[in-house]
Amino acid sequence: MIGELLEVSDVAPDDDFFDIGGNSLLALDLLARLEERTGMNFTLLDIFRAASPDQLAALIADQSREGSGAEAAAGPR
Repeated sequence: MIGELLEVSDVAPDDDFFDIGGNSLLALDLLARLEERTGMNFTLLDIFRAASPDQLAALIADQSREGSGAEAAAGPR
């Protein structure tokens, strides 16, 4: 996703979005794409804190677990 947005063909898992050409306006675009593809809500601060593909994947996994945990804790309806 980062490679698509920045039009960079070779993005390593630990490449920082901002170091390889990203900026705050592109971060907003990345934010929108993440939310569209995952159905989860993120903030711009999340993008600044998790600026590499590895970090973004971990953020998505964490939010996914948190969402699953909340639903499981609520029990059946």
